[in-house]
Amino acid sequence: MSTYGVEGLNLKGQVQRSYTIQAPPEICYEYLSDLKNLLSQVPFVTKIQIGKTSGRARAFFNLAVLALSINAVLDLEPVYDKPALIIRLQNAEQSLGPIPPNHYTCSFQCFIKIAQTERGNSRVTSQLSLGFDGAQMIERGLISRQLLETSGPLLLQQYCERLCDDYILNLMDSFRKWQAARPRS
Repeated sequence: MSTYGVEGLNLKGQVQRSYTIQAPPEICYEYLSDLKNLLSQVPFVTKIQIGKTSGRARAFFNLAVLALSINAVLDLEPVYDKPALIIRLQNAEQSLGPIPPNHYTCSFQCFIKIAQTERGNSRVTSQLSLGFDGAQMIERGLISRQLLETSGPLLLQQYCERLCDDYILNLMDSFRKWQAARPRS
């Protein structure tokens, strides 16, 4: 499922993907509930900072769209529901620090649900929503209003889809390595 659009000057892309991980749901949840595991597999992330006590994180991205290189920063707050095997990532209510120069902020939501398959593996459903303030980009001369309105939504949607697909491939590879190195009980 994919949706995209421009509301005012805000760009938004949404994607949903489902995939199977060859492990019981509890093991899959253990891996995905570690923010470092979760965020380090996201393509285009250049740096991750995780608060030692808060559990919140700041991720730095470099997005290549057309001939543009966009640096973005995202402050995240995780919400865990272990009994339901659900992980939510959302924008932190308070910024984790000043926004670095030449960086854009974005809106973000991610919902991850893990369910058991008939064979005892994990079926993971992920929903991702990513948005940018188009006015911020126009004011800084990054993109024209016309290009933003005509091509911006589709470009962001394509970026979200590529991000999700590449993330799943990275995640599968990383999970296999993590599982192989994990002590057996």
